[in-house]
Order: sequence, then structure tokens, then C-alpha cells
Amino acid sequence: MSYLYSLGTRPSHLWGLTLVLLSCHSAYANNTAVAYGDNVATAYADDHNHAHNHNTHNTNSSNTATAYATAHDGGYVVEQSTGLATSDEPAGVFMGRQTTANTAQSLASCPEYFYANTAPQLVGTKGQKLARKNYELCFDGFAVLYSGISRTPIYSAEYLTRERIHQARSLARKDSFHEESRLPTNVRATLNDYRRSGYDRGHLSPNGDMANLSQQFDSFSLANIAPQNGTHNRGMWQEIEQDTRNLTVKYGELYVVTGVVFQGRQIAQIGDGVLVPSHFFKAVYVPSINRAGVYYTPNDDSGKIEHISLAELSERTGINAMPSLSPQVQSSAFNLPPLSEHVDSVDKGGDTEGWLAILVLLVEFVMSLLK
Repeated sequence: MSYLYSLGTRPSHLWGLTLVLLSCHSAYANNTAVAYGDNVATAYADDHNHAHNHNTHNTNSSNTATAYATAHDGGYVVEQSTGLATSDEPAGVFMGRQTTANTAQSLASCPEYFYANTAPQLVGTKGQKLARKNYELCFDGFAVLYSGISRTPIYSAEYLTRERIHQARSLARKDSFHEESRLPTNVRATLNDYRRSGYDRGHLSPNGDMANLSQQFDSFSLANIAPQNGTHNRGMWQEIEQDTRNLTVKYGELYVVTGVVFQGRQIAQIGDGVLVPSHFFKAVYVPSINRAGVYYTPNDDSGKIEHISLAELSERTGINAMPSLSPQVQSSAFNLPPLSEHVDSVDKGGDTEGWLAILVLLVEFVMSLLK
């Protein structure tokens, strides 16, 4: 069952600065959820609470293998015992009305963020594994499909225009990480989950795309955040985000779907059960040239990146990011802008320029004294 919460049900926006705590990378080893063969087929709903509450920091216990990976192909968490929907879970609220609409129907409440007003679809066996305990959230500037199992977004969607990017570039960043109050507390990621976790709080729809304070505040909701390797977040991923904005300025408009992937027999977790993605992707479609492509990269410091088609993304993840596009467009990978050879240093340009400016001023001051 999917749940939708409208902007009208959210509390008033409060802007503020969040104290950023230093992270400790040793936490990773203590929070890895490991698949132990067929034991992972144990029902998530029946056993997860016990393992989650008592074995978060003891991954050698067999109870931790209840539901963090599938027994056969790694894949995503499967809610084995409950099926796709349960009648006893609370319905979401959309414009003051209860709803049990599925993903495509309910995300139509903010269609402007999707190409041809059509939300991404979860397809095939892999998509079915993702279609559990999801919540649909419309924000100011983007839309999110949030997983109550991983406690991260599955994807976030945006419609970018040249005007929006110009406005975003003139907006100073104001960090305001906050928990998403529209989500039930038992599936909500918290600020404590990320403290001393060893991971950055990685945006799916980035702050740099936001044109005003309302959009910026929304982008810091933890419903738009996933645990991200710090080197990856501040290096390669930052440049991918910038290249996406540059494409928007060049071509005038862009549809973007950013998402996370959980692959492998071993899925790390932080805090109180927030799962760590194995990969991030950013799919883009350029209407003016009718071309689409995907950046696909592991959530680590390896610097690896692939440029793939939307069809390949769907095959790998079960996420059809832009289902309204023709098969020809989906199967052909747009030649996305290449990243620089030193993506790990993209953060440093501003600091270097600042020190050079200070050095020039000091030299000028000394020369004036000598005169």
C-alpha cells in the first residue's frame, strides 16, 4: 500500500541551521546487515522488530538476517509475509481525504515533476520487491517515493528550467536537516540515525536545484536523504549534480529522476535501521533534443561511474524512471557530459581562490610599505 501526504498537511516551514556533527567511519562495520543464506526469507513483519531493537549493533546474531537481503539474488528488502498491501495500516492523507491510491495515481497530485505527468513505475521482479510499505510525498520543487523499509527515498523527481537554475544559483545555502513529520514515526528516519554514522546525509533532489527558501527547506527533509559515502557525495556526485544544472541551462528544461539502489548479499545499515544504498543514479531527459541518459555510480570512494540508458536502469533496478518515453529513447543512452579527471577535488576550488586573493592582498600591502 502506498501513502500520500499533501503539502497542505505539513507544518509551517521553519528555517534554521543544523549543527553538523563529525562522523566516525568505524560505525560501518558495526552496522552491517548480513544475509545468512535461506534464513533471510524469514518474514520481515514478524521478526524485524526483534532483530532491529536488540541486534542493531550485533550483526553476528542470526536474528539480524531476518530481512535485509533476499536469499537468492541479494536485491532489496522484501516484506515477505504481508504482500503488496495490508488493510490494517493507516491510509495516507491527500487534501484532507484518506487515500489508498497506488503510486501512479497518487503522485499525479504533483504531476509537474514528471515527464508527461507520469510518475516512475516499479516493474518486474525487482520492482515488486520495492513496492512495499511506500509513502508518496509531494514537496515544493520535487516529489519523493519513500520506503518505510529502507527509511530512505526510493527516488526523487524534479522538473528543472533555466530560470529555476538561475534563481537557485543566487540563493545562499541554509542547512536545515529535519525529520519528515508527515511520515509515521515507526518508518521515519531521524537526525540521530545519521549522527556518528560515518556517512553524509546525501540529497536526492539537491539543495543546489532549489530556487527559493521554501524549496530549499523541503530539500533538507530526511525523506529526501540517504546515507552517502562522504567522498562520493562531495566529489563525483556533486559534479554530477552540477552537470545536470549545466545541461538545464544549455537546453532550457530537464526532467530528472534521482534514486538509490540496494544490491548484494550484504546491506549496511546505520542508526535505527536506515539502510545504506549500494549505488546512486541520476536519470535525465532533455525534451528539446528528445534524448535521455543515466549516471549510475557505486556509493563508495572508487570514482567509478557508468553512463547507461533508461532501459538498462530499469533492467538493473526495477525502476522505469520515465515510462512515457518511447522505447527508442529509453534504449539509447544520451552522451552525458563527462566528469573531470579530478572529481575528488571539486570542493576545493573556492578555498584555493580565497587563499590566492589573500596572498595577493598581502603582497600589495608589503609593496606599499616598501614604497
